[in-house]
Amino acid sequence: MILGAILLLLLASLLHSWYGGNAAARLTQRAVGFMMFRGYVFAFCVVLLISGLALLWVDTGFFGVVVGAAVYFLVLPLLTLPLLTALNLVPRRDGEP
Repeated sequence: MILGAILLLLLASLLHSWYGGNAAARLTQRAVGFMMFRGYVFAFCVVLLISGLALLWVDTGFFGVVVGAAVYFLVLPLLTLPLLTALNLVPRRDGEP
């Protein structure tokens, strides 16, 4: 169950970074999928995050949830947003090469 929780948190982080990167972009550079499904994507990210943390709660307890939340909010954004930018799934900001 820990592997499932890790995968849910990773997927939630990827979707959340995609959502945040497109939300910060100019209107003309946003992805079509973002424009059509922006509220649903964010709600799905929240559901994935809660599901992943619930799996951690069942399997490891409170300490696992604290570690999982810390990794989700502090570590994964540092990895997923540059990855999505390198894959051109998130538009680059103005002034970036």
